[in-house]
Amino acid sequence: MRALQNDWFAITPYRTNYILPVTVRKSPDYSAYSFLGAEAQGLENTEAKFQLSVQTLLWPEFSSSRISLWGAFTLQSYWQAYASDVSAPLRESNYEPELIAVMPMSTTVGGIRIRDLQLSLNHQSNGRTEPLSRSWNRVIGRVTFEKGNFAGYSKLWWRIPDTGEDDNPHIERYMGQAEFGLAYRWREHTFAGILRNNLRADNKSGLQLDWSFPLFSHLKGYVQAYTGYAENLIDGDRYNNRVGVGLMLTDWF
Repeated sequence: MRALQNDWFAITPYRTNYILPVTVRKSPDYSAYSFLGAEAQGLENTEAKFQLSVQTLLWPEFSSSRISLWGAFTLQSYWQAYASDVSAPLRESNYEPELIAVMPMSTTVGGIRIRDLQLSLNHQSNGRTEPLSRSWNRVIGRVTFEKGNFAGYSKLWWRIPDTGEDDNPHIERYMGQAEFGLAYRWREHTFAGILRNNLRADNKSGLQLDWSFPLFSHLKGYVQAYTGYAENLIDGDRYNNRVGVGLMLTDWF
């Protein structure tokens, strides 16, 4: 982010951007779609998954505080590209706009360099009507760090209570209250993991493992595996195992 402090409204990558044309789920639970009848029965274990994530600088610095303001947007979609019986629909899409205040840091703790502190206002929803509607709002605190070939972040959040009827009363149990990400660069390969946890005695987690590797030019191959709860909003309370292969468009580093 700091490299773009004076480049207002330039669109740059935020999280990773990727396309997984083929992902396979083991025994997926599609009970959320049961009201659709025969259409739900046509959903396949194999589907495509992709993520688009961008950010832009809204305000470079507030006075002498060095705090900058950013806007970000992440779209993650699951496409039933191989479900010919149900016309290959987009099964689920999660939309995540975010307003982020960033304070750069130059602190080293135990050899680990703290890069910045962030505080953000985050909305996430799937844009659906009942009974498939899922959404929540959060205030998120994040610290990013690096050491050698390692880079990572830790996030904690607080859910903003809904003022009206809550269509996700237990979302924190599955989507969690904390997230930890760590990536390691080895030559031209990147190995990474993202762990989400609800920090409760009734423990529920979600773990994503990544491997990206060079193909040609700036294009990278990508393998992603996910196990646990809350890969997305509609599958939040369902345990899921998925493996996918495709292309990484923008990496961690």
